[in-house]
Amino acid sequence: MCRAMTQQTTTEKLGPLEIEALRTRLSAAGFEFRDLAHAHFQARSDGATISAYRSGKVVFQGTKAGAWSTGSPLPKSRKKKTGRVSAAELEVGGGRAAALQRAYEKLPTPRPQSWIGIDEAGKGDYFGALVTAAVRVQHSDLEWLAELGIGDSKGLSDGFIRKLAPTLKEALPNHVIVLKPAKYNELYARMKNLNKLLAWCHAAAAEGVLEADDAELILSDQFAKNDIVKRSLKERGATKRFVQRTRAEDDAAVACASILARDAFVRSMRYLEKDFGVKLHLGAGAPVLAAGRRVVRDHGPGILRDLAKLHFKTTQKIT
Repeated sequence: MCRAMTQQTTTEKLGPLEIEALRTRLSAAGFEFRDLAHAHFQARSDGATISAYRSGKVVFQGTKAGAWSTGSPLPKSRKKKTGRVSAAELEVGGGRAAALQRAYEKLPTPRPQSWIGIDEAGKGDYFGALVTAAVRVQHSDLEWLAELGIGDSKGLSDGFIRKLAPTLKEALPNHVIVLKPAKYNELYARMKNLNKLLAWCHAAAAEGVLEADDAELILSDQFAKNDIVKRSLKERGATKRFVQRTRAEDDAAVACASILARDAFVRSMRYLEKDFGVKLHLGAGAPVLAAGRRVVRDHGPGILRDLAKLHFKTTQKIT
C-alpha cells in the first residue's frame, strides 16, 4: 500500500554566492522562475517551490523540495525541531522587527507609507571622504529588513556591512554621495562651516532619491540646532515633510543609509591607500597622527589635500 508523500517546509540561510549556485542548479533542472517581492527569485517545479529572499533566507516547500536543500542549517537560535520558522523567530536579535516598528511609530502622523532616511560616514575621520547616503523605505519593507539584521552601522562590523550593502542597494532606492578629500576641502573652504556642508550633502542625497522615487517624508539625524537641511532642499525635497531628530539611526531608513554610507566610506579609504601607495587609519587618534607624519615625511605636506580633511586640528599637529 502506497503512502501519500507529506508536504514539507524547510528554511536555510545562504550567502549570495550560494544563492547564485542554487539558481544555476534549479535552472539546469528546468525550474520555472517567477518574481517575488523582496526575493532574488522564486523557482517552481513539480513537487517543489523554492523562494530565495534578499535577506539570505531560502524557503524550500513541497514533497520534493528536500532534494534541493543545501544542508546548511539556520543558526540554532532560529531553527526549530520541525524545520519551520515562526513569525516570532523573524524578529531577529531578540525583537528587531518590533524595534523597527517602534521607530516607525516615532514618525509624525499621519505616518508615511514611504520615507527617506539620511546618514553620513567619515565626518569624524581625518583621512578619507565624507560619504552621505539616502535610502527610501516603505512600511512593507520593515519585516524583511528586520530579518536581514538591519541596524545602525555603528553597531555592525565592517564585514557584516560589506555583505549587507549590495542587497540594500539592489532592493531599495538610494543615492550615495562620496566627497573625496580634495572636493571636501574645496567645499569646506567655501562654506567655512561643517554643518552647512553636511546639510548640503544630506539635501543632495535626498534629492537624488526623489528624482526617481517619490516619498512622503524625509528623516535625518539631528546634527545642528537650526533646520539647515530643510533650507538646503530644492524643488522636490522642499515639498516633503522633513524631520530631524536625535537617535534617528533606530529608524529602518536611516539605518539602511548608515550602512550604505559606511560601506562606501571604507571602500573609498581602501582606494585612497591603493592610489597613493600609503597606509591610512580611521578616526583622528594617535595612529592617525603617526600615519600623517609618515605621509608628510615621504611625500610632502601638499599630499594631505588629497588624503585628509584639512580643517581638522590634526593637520597642525602633523605639519
